[in-house]
Amino acid sequence: MTTIPQYEADIYSDEAILDPYPHYAAMRNLGALLYLPAHDIYAIPRYAEVKAALLDHRHFLSGKGVAGFEWPEVFRVANTLAADEPVHSRFRSIIGAPLAPPFLERLSADIELAADDLIARLIERGSFDGMTDLAQFIPLSIVSSLVGLPEHGRQRMLEWAAASFDLLGVGNKRAAGAAQVIGEMIAYVQNECRPDTVRPEGWAAQIWQAVEQGKITPAEAGTLHIDIVAPALDTTIFATGHLLYQLASNPGEWNKLKDDPRLIPAAIDEAVRLDSPIRAFGRVVEGDQTIDGAAIPSGSRVLMMYASANRDERRWEDPERYWIERPGLSGHLGFGQGRHTCAGMHLAKLEMRSLLKSLLKRARHIEVGTPKFQMNNVLRGFASLPTRLIPA
Repeated sequence: MTTIPQYEADIYSDEAILDPYPHYAAMRNLGALLYLPAHDIYAIPRYAEVKAALLDHRHFLSGKGVAGFEWPEVFRVANTLAADEPVHSRFRSIIGAPLAPPFLERLSADIELAADDLIARLIERGSFDGMTDLAQFIPLSIVSSLVGLPEHGRQRMLEWAAASFDLLGVGNKRAAGAAQVIGEMIAYVQNECRPDTVRPEGWAAQIWQAVEQGKITPAEAGTLHIDIVAPALDTTIFATGHLLYQLASNPGEWNKLKDDPRLIPAAIDEAVRLDSPIRAFGRVVEGDQTIDGAAIPSGSRVLMMYASANRDERRWEDPERYWIERPGLSGHLGFGQGRHTCAGMHLAKLEMRSLLKSLLKRARHIEVGTPKFQMNNVLRGFASLPTRLIPA
């Protein structure tokens, strides 16, 4: 068997979170499978092997948790992200129903109208924060309302989401600091999200309708709300920020888009590929497995490194470049792959597409300043982004 190379640096340190890509390149150069002694975990940094593992649901399990360490018992709740078959499909059919394209078509006109009104107001302002004033607007004003949680929970969705992703990394200080916040979120969904407290027409209410239909138990319904509380906002917000930054930083690509708006879907996918909002999730190996001649013992945790795979030189030509006409772009792993592909992918693309259509119509140029990154174990995105829109 091939000896597994070790990568000694802590890829969850502050330094690595702020500038992860040199670490990822070094890891890919070392091998297809690595051991990270700083956190006693294996990692898959290359594209082909990450994709293969994500599609191998029998041997790379989510049901034992997708964090880089084993959670304390109090946090092990039943939800779609951390479930295997047949539970995953049962949960996904409920959580995914309001996020499927036919249902989202009903929302598209409202979201496009809100996006256009927002861009018109921001152009009049001139300078603004591209994150708090633009990227957060639709998720916080429309999507959080569609979720239909009691108001207390709606107001804390961003805080809870950030803590959830910190706890989905490794067992470091950031994860420890998130633990109390996660405890509050779990108590909220279990105790306050009830059939009589959620908004009748919201997505949360559909979870309780599934209880009435016998698809899930009341206990499962209580924790299944985590799926619409934690991941519903942050990933889309950060992807929108990356899109804004890349289009401002690459005026040639912006001009291509102005000339041919049919490239809008590619512009979005390329932003997600280049700066994947989720850096990595874990899996637990079922049975001894081999990657590129190296053995992973059964029961081991291994990181699926989406952000590294999406810049793998073996898969992508000139991978550090933002290139909206990139060949094979639909194969990126920024939304995951296989059964656990992001349930909210179509909603995220609808939000970004709506904003981009209005930007192309109303703005001649986008200007951005130096972004400030949010520190998080799993998420990669800006906390702030000075932005200015030049009117068309």
